[in-house]
Amino acid sequence: MASGRLVRILSRSVGLPAYLSVAYLERVSRRRDTPNVGHSRSEWTPPKKSSHLDEMRCDRVIRLAKAQAILRPKDLEAIGVAREYLRRLRDERVLEQPARGLHVLADSEPTEHQSLVEVCKRVPQGVICLLSALPFQELTTQIAHEVWIALPTKAWAPKVESPRLRVVR
Repeated sequence: MASGRLVRILSRSVGLPAYLSVAYLERVSRRRDTPNVGHSRSEWTPPKKSSHLDEMRCDRVIRLAKAQAILRPKDLEAIGVAREYLRRLRDERVLEQPARGLHVLADSEPTEHQSLVEVCKRVPQGVICLLSALPFQELTTQIAHEVWIALPTKAWAPKVESPRLRVVR
């Protein structure tokens, strides 16, 4: 009780509210009174930052990747998950990044139309056409060496390195 009164007097002279300094003094004294359980400060490790909510968000990203086959960071906004989880899953080798801005499950098998799907994800305003559309519609067995896409007249030409694109206006 005397220490509380002393703290109140000191807090008035310093200009701090009494309840803050009393609470602070009680916390500090509790820390000093608790016995050491055999861990020195150098042995102490902080708890893992992974929580149940993080695991739930990662599961949601994995379910979305299974449903869509290829993910963009923008796709995570629809399910309310931060883009950071793509990087975390990529670092844990659950996801792979075949191209900039695209993510796939590490254990997924590429399909015969993988290049078309990648182009559709990277150029959403484009339309697959001509020689690229024929094998997709099973009208021919010829496979084009580049993906043909049609864009509106005034649209910017995309800068996609792989797969190669042929833009038609």
